[in-house]
Amino acid sequence: MRVAPVFTHNPAWATTFALTVTNPTTILSFAAIFAGLGLGSVAGGYGLASLMVLGVFLGSAFWWLLLSTGVGFLRSSFTPAHLRW
Repeated sequence: MRVAPVFTHNPAWATTFALTVTNPTTILSFAAIFAGLGLGSVAGGYGLASLMVLGVFLGSAFWWLLLSTGVGFLRSSFTPAHLRW
């Protein structure tokens, strides 16, 4: 009798977190967008800055989670025959 492997979201979550934290492109692009919009010149205190950083982090983490979950669902449909042109 063959038992199907159990899929858990823990490895996907850990990968998403690692990609989000270590992705310098995300950090630099958001810094450029904020500077271009003039958000660095607005005095709001550490609370608003922390809220913005948290929002950017959660948005980026959600995007990577969405991508990795989508690939996880679709990877079984890609066989070597489908990948050959």
